Amino acid sequence: MKIWDSVYGDIDISEKVLLELINSPSLKRLQKISQCGLPQKYNSVKTYSRFEHSLGVMCLLHRLKAPLTEQIVGLLHDVSHLAFSHVAEWVISNEEGEKQDLNEKLTKKFVLESEVADILQKYGYDPEKITDLLNFPLVRAKAPKVTADNLDYSLRDINYWFDKNIPSVLKSVEIEDEKIVFLDQKTALYFAKSFIKLQKDFYGSFDNTMRYYILSNTLKYAVKKDLLQMDDFYGVED
Repeated sequence: MKIWDSVYGDIDISEKVLLELINSPSLKRLQKISQCGLPQKYNSVKTYSRFEHSLGVMCLLHRLKAPLTEQIVGLLHDVSHLAFSHVAEWVISNEEGEKQDLNEKLTKKFVLESEVADILQKYGYDPEKITDLLNFPLVRAKAPKVTADNLDYSLRDINYWFDKNIPSVLKSVEIEDEKIVFLDQKTALYFAKSFIKLQKDFYGSFDNTMRYYILSNTLKYAVKKDLLQMDDFYGVED
């Protein structure tokens, strides 16, 4: 399969396990889940789907010649995201007393109870190990470490919102000692400043925070009035 990505360009994927996972119902569901939590209709900036991000993490790891297992984990790391992504976590936390990183807690349960587990076992992978994300530092690690996850969504958002010069960043990253590192200080500084800009101007902006607040309270109200059930969040946003 040849994948064209807005950040990485053309990527050739031939590994059967990746192809089968990409075409599975669980991954395709992410095509209808907003990366930023708010569908495009209700957002003030251009957004994209959790599927695009998940595919992007896999493409980035593929480009960096990461082990196939890490590529699989990168593809699956968001497979359990609820409709409205992190906005739904504000709803769930109110209803079920869950804290942040609800996605981390749901990943194992979601994978083990879906067709994803069968696909992994078919190709000799243990679903229990695959879903323990902290065992895969290229995909998930505590800040301020750079991972394929935070590097992909940052580059994707930088590319969408204020700078198209992404290839120069990609030429300056590689894997060393099971870590993603920058090859020069200039690029590292550029990325750090861009990440801070994203945090200030979008992720933590007043506009974005209020949209989260309004949508999450609307969803909480719908649950309270039995217009929505908690299980509905395991579906799609439509």
